[in-house]
This record gives sequence, C-alpha cells and structure tokens, in this order.
Amino acid sequence: MWRFKSLTLNHRARLTLVATATSGLILFLAFMAAVLGFRRAEFLAAGDVLYPELRETLGELRERPTNPDLREIIAADPDVSVAVFDLSGRLKFRAGPLLLRPLIGLGRARFDDIRTVYQGAQAKEGIVTVAVPWGNRDIVIERLATFSLLLWAASTVCVGVVTWFATKAAFVPMERLASEAEALSGNNLSGRLSVDDRGEYASFVERLNRFLDRIESAVKREERFLADAAHELRTPLTILRGQIETSISRKRTNEEYRETLRTVLDETERLSRMVELLLLSGATSANPAVPVDLEQEIERVHARWVDRFHARGVELQLSSQPAHVAILPSEFDVIVDNLLANALKASPEGTQCFLSSRPSNHVARIEVRDQGTGIPIESRESIFERLTRLDSGRNRNVGGFGIGLAVCRRLVENRSGTIYVDPTDEGATFVVELPLAQSD
Repeated sequence: MWRFKSLTLNHRARLTLVATATSGLILFLAFMAAVLGFRRAEFLAAGDVLYPELRETLGELRERPTNPDLREIIAADPDVSVAVFDLSGRLKFRAGPLLLRPLIGLGRARFDDIRTVYQGAQAKEGIVTVAVPWGNRDIVIERLATFSLLLWAASTVCVGVVTWFATKAAFVPMERLASEAEALSGNNLSGRLSVDDRGEYASFVERLNRFLDRIESAVKREERFLADAAHELRTPLTILRGQIETSISRKRTNEEYRETLRTVLDETERLSRMVELLLLSGATSANPAVPVDLEQEIERVHARWVDRFHARGVELQLSSQPAHVAILPSEFDVIVDNLLANALKASPEGTQCFLSSRPSNHVARIEVRDQGTGIPIESRESIFERLTRLDSGRNRNVGGFGIGLAVCRRLVENRSGTIYVDPTDEGATFVVELPLAQSD
C-alpha cells in the first residue's frame, strides 16, 4: 500500500486514482486544445474579414493618394476602422470608430482600451492598418472555455465513479478467493480453492492450488520425518536409560560396570552419528569449494575401505580416470562412505564390489556396484528419503539409520549433481554424477 502520512490507499483506490488522473489529464488536454483551436479559428476568420478591406484601401490609396474615400470602404461593416500613415508613422487619413496606430501584419492589439484584431501592410504610398473589435469573440471563447472546464470536471468525476465500481466488480473473484483461503483450516492442508467461474483468474487459482499441493506434500514429509526421527532417537535413549538405571539399582563388579559403560558408549556414539546425519540431511546450502582431483580422492577412499571389505570376505575393485569436480573432500567422503557402507552390508561373503569414476558428457560419473540382492524398482526413489529402509524390521546395529542416502542426495544436489540407482541385472548400482570443473 502507498502511505502518505495518515493516508492509506488500497489497490482499488490506487487503481481508481490512477485511472481518474490519467483520463482527467487526457480530457483536460483535449478540451484545452479544442478551446485554443476555436480561438485560433476565430482569429484567422477575423483576419479573412480584414484582408479585403486592407486590399481595397491599398487600391484606393494608389488611385487617389491625396484624397482616398475611406468611408466608402468601411460602409459595409461599420465596426471596421481604417487608417493611413506615411512611412514615418504620421496619420494621414482615417475612418471608423477606433484610433489606430501604424501596425504591419496580422495580430491583436488594444486601441482606445478595446481589444481588436488588426491587419496592416506597407506600400510606397504609406502604411495602411485596418482593425475590428475582438471583444465579442473573447466573450464567446471565455464561455466556451468555462463550458469545457465544467464538462471536463464532470467527465473526470464520471470516469472516477465508473472505475471505482468497475474495479469493485473486478476484485470480487479475488475477495471470494480470499474468503475461501481464510476458511481453509490451518490443520487441514487438503482443502483447495475452487476454480469454477473464475474467468481470467482460473489459471492463477490452478497455479495456487499446485503450490498448495507442494506445501501439503512438504509438510507431510516433515511431519513424517519428525515422527520417524523421534522414534529413531527414542531407541538409543531407552537403551541408555535402561543401562544406567540397571547399573545403579544394585552393586556390581568392576567388569560389569565396564561392560555397562561400553554399552552406554556405543549407544552414545550411535546417537551422536544419528544427530549429525539428521543435521546434514536438513542442510540447504553448500560452502564454496575449489576443484579437487577425483581420481586421487577415490583412491584415498578405496584405501580406507579395502581392509573392511576384505575382513568380510568381499573384494573391493577400483577403477578410476582423471577428472576434477568442485566439492569439499569431507562432502565427498560422506557420499562415498555411505554408498560403500550400504554395499558392504548388502554383499554376501565371496562376492565383489566395484568402485569406479570416469568423466562422461560434462559430468564425472561415480559408481558403487555390489552383487547383493538388489533394490526393488518401486523403492529406487523412496530410499533417498530420510528414515527410509528396505527392511524396516532389521536390527539397527546391523543396518543403518535410514538417513545416509538422504544425506548423499542433499550433498550431491547442493553441488548441482544427481544421484540415482542404475537398473542392473545383478545387485545394485548407485550412480553419482557431478559437473566437471576446470583444474587449477
């Protein structure tokens, strides 16, 4: 809204004010042009009346330079006055009611305090000036100007009134939409605005409903996440509380206390990891990163994991090609560590896992492939949502929290990349694609 001291104008008032001011200015200019045009036409008409008198006087002066008959010239129009001056401006002959001065050309002037239109010319015989009173025409022009001013004011007011009611009709659908929106319950996000008989607002309402769909979906995801997170956090907290209560309920041996403390420490570390992953999964921005050598980074990750795979009887194969991507090493470690951890859990003893990276079509393609049971087609998208597991009933000490892949997706998308499950005949293949970056 526009605010000027205590004045507040809403959209309808502003629209009415702008329309009224614009139309008022246009009408004012149009009426002013009409009045000035009429005045100009009257002036030229008076000049047309005087021109024959001037020409006849010049002819009479040539024929009778010493005694021209000026009264016969003005006999047809007594309001016309004629005067003849010598070249020095001294009066020689005159006729008519006005005392004229030597003037040349067409113009307006006052003679004897009377407004007139004059026309004058110079010849070798002298200067001739003819004039006719302009007062009556001024009265007509003033009346026309007054009438035009009143008509302009009335027209401007009419435009303002029409615009005010027209904008009211135009805003009626918006007011109805506002009422519908206000009527929607804050706890019921399933309601939508109706699109019946909205005319030009139909497209706007449909877009707004699609926006409400996205809001509802986002709110439901967050509600589901909060419920799942509370459930996940409750388990380690319950174990911690139980262990502590049991340990203080009666005296125990030092070995029993150490065993209790080891259990408490394990649950505390697991709870800490879960909280860190939850915070990472909710991150929305990425810190600036310089290009890193992808081949070097993936070899470093492989060296860190190869012994773990070997201890489980799984062989971890590595294949890498030179490439550079803009990502923080810590972010890259989180992404690949989560994918390798999932691959290790899914790989039976005696199988192989494959870790590879290569440039492909302006992106760096990183793959982690195992020979496990694979991922069902219907779950290849949902596994990237927070707190989603393929087997919700498995042991959490063996499985994960259901947050790792959500963290991977968030970190990859923050770097303008994509992560997805590539369909394969055997096992599961996770693919990360990050934009290639120029090396320093």
